[in-house]
Amino acid sequence: MITILALGVLLFLVFYLVGSFFLQLRFINQCSFLQHVLSFWVGLLLVVSVYAVIKAAFVTILFLVLPVLFWMRPMILAFTIDVQTSSLRFVCGAISTYVFLFFLQVNFQFDFLQNPFNYLDHIHGEDAEERFIYSSILSLLHYTGVETISPEAVLKGFSGVSMYHFVEFWLGSLFKTLHNEKSDYVLFYFVYPLFKTFGLLTVFAVFADKIKGRNSLLLVLVVIFCYLVLGIRWVFEPAYRMQLREIVMIPMFLLASKSLQLKYYSVTVALLMIATVVNILFLPALLVMAGLFFCKLRKWNIIAVVIFLVLYVLFFYFFKEQVRDKYLSTGIVETVSLALGDSLINRTYRVLLLAFLSYPFRVILSFLVLKNYKMLKDKALVFDLAYWILFCFLAYHLAFVVLAKVSVDSDQLKRMAYLLTSLAFFFVLYEFFKKRQFAVCFVIMLLMTDFHYPLAKISMKRNYDHELENKVASLGKGKFLRGLFVDENEQLPNQWYLYFYPTHVTEYARGNDYRMHLFTYDVSGLRNSISKLAPLDQPALYKTIQPLFSIEKGIIENINHHEIDLVWVSKDSRYLSTFKGLTPFHELEEYLIYSFESPIAQ
Repeated sequence: MITILALGVLLFLVFYLVGSFFLQLRFINQCSFLQHVLSFWVGLLLVVSVYAVIKAAFVTILFLVLPVLFWMRPMILAFTIDVQTSSLRFVCGAISTYVFLFFLQVNFQFDFLQNPFNYLDHIHGEDAEERFIYSSILSLLHYTGVETISPEAVLKGFSGVSMYHFVEFWLGSLFKTLHNEKSDYVLFYFVYPLFKTFGLLTVFAVFADKIKGRNSLLLVLVVIFCYLVLGIRWVFEPAYRMQLREIVMIPMFLLASKSLQLKYYSVTVALLMIATVVNILFLPALLVMAGLFFCKLRKWNIIAVVIFLVLYVLFFYFFKEQVRDKYLSTGIVETVSLALGDSLINRTYRVLLLAFLSYPFRVILSFLVLKNYKMLKDKALVFDLAYWILFCFLAYHLAFVVLAKVSVDSDQLKRMAYLLTSLAFFFVLYEFFKKRQFAVCFVIMLLMTDFHYPLAKISMKRNYDHELENKVASLGKGKFLRGLFVDENEQLPNQWYLYFYPTHVTEYARGNDYRMHLFTYDVSGLRNSISKLAPLDQPALYKTIQPLFSIEKGIIENINHHEIDLVWVSKDSRYLSTFKGLTPFHELEEYLIYSFESPIAQ
């Protein structure tokens, strides 16, 4: 773990120095705090994108990052912010924050240095299966150089790239190239604290241009502490407990928001273009920005956005993988039919009503009133940051309305809306902060924070068979393992089917560094359970969950045909009798596991 920490610190410093030299072409002793943060972000993007382009032989969506960085470079140099921060002070503060977060993630339980595995559940939280999926994606990317989230490629061959967020996984792959640790360790002990640190730096950057004197600095540090350790009631959980989606998106939203607040419209567009490469969910925010501030953008800015969008679409048109889409599984005609069905008006009414009653919407209204009270009173309309956040809130909810019956993952659009509007909380504080109304800011923090004890003992309740992990490691020996998961009675507990189909995720895949994939053999139980789920999710689930294997052929023939290495079969499965007389590779409480190194006689 000390090696991971030390290498993480070194990479943080490298990213900052690369970004600084790229932007300034020389070492600058002082610049604004926002420019320091941008130097780190630009350096990370530059290093990771070059690495990805080389490893993926140019077949990576990150190829779009490089021209955008060169295009935005002179715009960042044009930043004029009076309050300056020395490079040494920024680096020392940022690295200290990174080290602090590295230990805060595990409540300063130093036992994790010897037993890091025991603390992974605590770092990620309740949804353990998502952790296995992320670790598997990182390994797929690192060992194949292909941007895919489709394990079917291991079974049927790689056919292209997935539309997903890969920057954090390429960052993990870069780390593994330097020090090939287990993918889950790299993800949670390097990528997580790095992006959490990035998030804290962007929060500080929101207020940095108005920090003048000890009192203002102390207040900002109080805000940072509350955000990091205590959380903001009804807005954010403590930042040190946040998950991958939030820790990657929050700093990108804040950087774009801050540049827009400072009226650097071209920089905002460039940052949102990069954010869209990082995650396609930023696309609505980019389109709203381009539409709302069309008159503020120069002709070349508009042309750049159009070229970017054309290249973005063409990339996925030519390189999109030939597998069933995980997010939009229906065809164009069926998609339009479902999206614009009879219940569209009713869905729109219900979704927007709930959105307008939500707490995050009240946050954005508070910011809108504080920022534009005089203009609202005079019935004048001048678009600014507050209006951009408001229109993004509406755009994301309308996109959810349209896609709700088409994609089970459409809920992420609502999450983006709430995340962006929640960030308006910092700009509400900023409105009081810039007027030196520190007492008001302090009272707001007192009312909006809750107590969380960050040093509590972490309970480790888990039933994990390390012997099986060692067996998988020995069997895999650095290669992909094709497996079958056989349980025709398995049910979907909710719409998040990726934990069960096309593969049944398992933590034991870490035995060969998440290269073991257990493909669901019989999907009858999964399909039968769809009718018990919300009607809104059923069309997409029925379309998505389809048999991967021909059941009529028989399980032995499928094992031989697909060169299966392992079979996990439920002790309650009707297929268990097929393996009668074979010695199990390993036995778990509910499953028997069989290993096959050569074809089976039928």
